[in-house]
Amino acid sequence: AYKHTYYVAGSPIAFDAKVFTADDTHPEGWGTILVVPFRLGGGSITVNAPVTNADKSTSATDLTFDSAYVLMDITNPELPPSILGEITLPGTWTVSAPAVVVMRDAASGTPNKFYLAVGSGPTDARKVSSTQALRVNVYDVASFINPTTKPIPAKTFDLSGISATDGVNSFAGDLIASDFNLDGKAEAVYFGSVLGDGSSTTFGGHFWRLLTNGDQDATKWTATEMLRLTDTSGSVNATNGMPVTVRPTLARNDRGAPMVYFGTGRLFNSADKATAGQQRIFGLIDTALLPTGDAQAATPISFSTLINVTGISVNGTDPVTQKVTGLPTDN
Repeated sequence: AYKHTYYVAGSPIAFDAKVFTADDTHPEGWGTILVVPFRLGGGSITVNAPVTNADKSTSATDLTFDSAYVLMDITNPELPPSILGEITLPGTWTVSAPAVVVMRDAASGTPNKFYLAVGSGPTDARKVSSTQALRVNVYDVASFINPTTKPIPAKTFDLSGISATDGVNSFAGDLIASDFNLDGKAEAVYFGSVLGDGSSTTFGGHFWRLLTNGDQDATKWTATEMLRLTDTSGSVNATNGMPVTVRPTLARNDRGAPMVYFGTGRLFNSADKATAGQQRIFGLIDTALLPTGDAQAATPISFSTLINVTGISVNGTDPVTQKVTGLPTDN
């Protein structure tokens, strides 16, 4: 029976960046970049291929390729894409969608920095599990334009240094950067994680944040565990948290506070379909981004400060007559 081999199975992302040399194709240095993750394809493949040697001769050589993120210049749709480079995380698969972190003042255009935040992936493609620490590499997109040396991360975050239990044996879910005040400079990067080395079909995970605070210097960014998802109440039994794989959603609530929404769960393989663990949808106010005088600015983000709205029902579509029932009461 035919068995399909996946090589490029990730969803691409495209963005505009002012990182090119100004020319007819890139007016004022602007261009469009496409980033393509291989996801669970393309990992550790060895091929025998002709290689050109220093003396211009060719010889057959075994070349091993890892799962990667490929960066391409697709500014001119009438021309073939131009390869800018690739990002590999040796020994892992490029599963998560990266985040584009922009630091460009919307009014003045200064500063003018574009970063790509890339999360670490699983080390086992069948179990989709990891035996490595959770990491995020932040690359300056400009370093991929006509490089003379291989681009390296502007900063690497090792999340096991933040939590010795929650940041180990983990890989990242999809990442997203915020710009709540629309000034062109990102305040934070949000993402979840999947925790588990594959010894069990039950996986955990937690929710994380990189605080960028609109700073163009990535070395000054800081990482925090925004919400520890460990919950042993009732029948949940999430002793290692709950996996978060999809990209969070960002918004402001009715009073303008920055909100981050995400759901838990994973669906990578057949074993995942057989799990019956209770999953949840969360909505968090990022209190770190609130003004100092805000009433919620000092509120820690934890299960104890969250309100369970599972039992709330909204009946009717008329905003005047609709009824909301099941609201929790203050104790």
